[in-house]
Amino acid sequence: MKQHATVRFLTLAFAIGWLFQCLAIKFGAQGAGRGWLIAAMWAPLLASLFIQEARSSVWAGFKRVRISYCAVALAAGWSFAVLQQLLLWVTNGGQWNAGNFPLNADHSGINGVEHLALTLGVGSQ
Repeated sequence: MKQHATVRFLTLAFAIGWLFQCLAIKFGAQGAGRGWLIAAMWAPLLASLFIQEARSSVWAGFKRVRISYCAVALAAGWSFAVLQQLLLWVTNGGQWNAGNFPLNADHSGINGVEHLALTLGVGSQ
């Protein structure tokens, strides 16, 4: 993409993202605004569909992708969390944060979330 098309793409992506986030705030992140909050994550794709140069790049990218690329991308994305958990397990370095996440009486689940502000509320995520 040329610089002018890139600027138009970024401007449109930010505008769409801000619009969806404002709608999510207006309707409440725990209520009807949840869908708008999720839609904000798709703002770059929507912007790329409106800009001709970006649209052709997106479709060319979709045609090149094979299923093996998806497996490599998932493995790369999960590698950090898996490595982190393995290191905590091997070094016995992790501990439960009972101050923010108290457990129920039989320690089978989280009783609640305290002292934290969660984006989508304290209910099921």
